[in-house]
Amino acid sequence: MSKRKCFALMSSLAMSLIISAATFTNVHAAVKSYIASDASGRIISFNLDDLLADYTNSLIEQPSPMFDEYKKDSSNLIAFEDSIKGYVSYDFVMDAYANALVAGTPFNMDAVTENATSSDIKNVLVGYKWENGSIVPTVKATVEKAGTDIAGKTAVVASLPANVDATKYKLTIDGQTLTYDASTNKFTVTLDGTFTIQDLQSKIMINSNDESSSDSFGLDNVY
Repeated sequence: MSKRKCFALMSSLAMSLIISAATFTNVHAAVKSYIASDASGRIISFNLDDLLADYTNSLIEQPSPMFDEYKKDSSNLIAFEDSIKGYVSYDFVMDAYANALVAGTPFNMDAVTENATSSDIKNVLVGYKWENGSIVPTVKATVEKAGTDIAGKTAVVASLPANVDATKYKLTIDGQTLTYDASTNKFTVTLDGTFTIQDLQSKIMINSNDESSSDSFGLDNVY
């Protein structure tokens, strides 16, 4: 059986073991957050302290919206954010976990991420985070104009903050990708239908422009 298939079979149990270990022994001291991609491609940061607190809520049958969202997205876990090393690749950590299982030795994620080398660091742009009960953008896109002079069409102009490298991000509205113009630093698209700026602001989504950073790893659950 391949290592990847083995991980798929172990995943549910491993999730419980590792989160429980983090809750009661604090072995994740250097890990700040878990990074996952949701079904729509948004790359989301889940703060570990908040996630563990919400996990505890789930154990005592209290509302746990953050942990519930994380469970939905954990099949697309991308990286672990180490306070010193940055975004450590999921694959690197999973290999270390599998080796610990085979060897029968304790698994300490803190030690694993601290020992990550440059080749184990994931180049990922986190566009969203869980905060105060919902997923919010870490970088906010602004819809500046919604031109409706042509019947049945809306011409959209949007932008990112001036201090953000816009080439690293992709903006979409209802699945349609906006085109970036470096000369104006604007994103544009023409949509079928008539929309207001307020309508479009609620629809616009931000994703990394690096497709490799949002790979889906195909496991049922990961930690």
